[in-house]
Amino acid sequence: MPFVKLLTADNRVGVRDVGGSRPSENTQEALDMIRQLDGRAYTQVVLEGDGKALLIGGGNDGRYNVVLAVNIDEAFYNLLNPAACADTELANTELKVVTGGQAGLFPTRQCVDLETTLKAAAVFFDTGKMAQDLVWERQ
Repeated sequence: MPFVKLLTADNRVGVRDVGGSRPSENTQEALDMIRQLDGRAYTQVVLEGDGKALLIGGGNDGRYNVVLAVNIDEAFYNLLNPAACADTELANTELKVVTGGQAGLFPTRQCVDLETTLKAAAVFFDTGKMAQDLVWERQ
């Protein structure tokens, strides 16, 4: 039985969000929702289970910001881009990522590609844990 019980996604029509939440069916459904993120109409997907949520935003320019929240606001973990972390100057350069319908600036080290995002989401969906072969940073 998968960890994730609820999927939430936005769907922007002008300034209105007509998206919503629904019970999760399977990992593939969650991954397909993430693949839809485009930084315009679809900007955020949330995978929720008991006491934890994986918040995924972006899609614009192939950039994603992924945060694991524990017990709503007890702890937050950012998924990191190891290539950007290796370059000190690049790591803190900011990139625009649209999440929750709003553009925000995020350090490059916190902007990951689709493949990394999907891997983190698949592991979280099934187990409720961070993928151990990916790099995470506690906020």
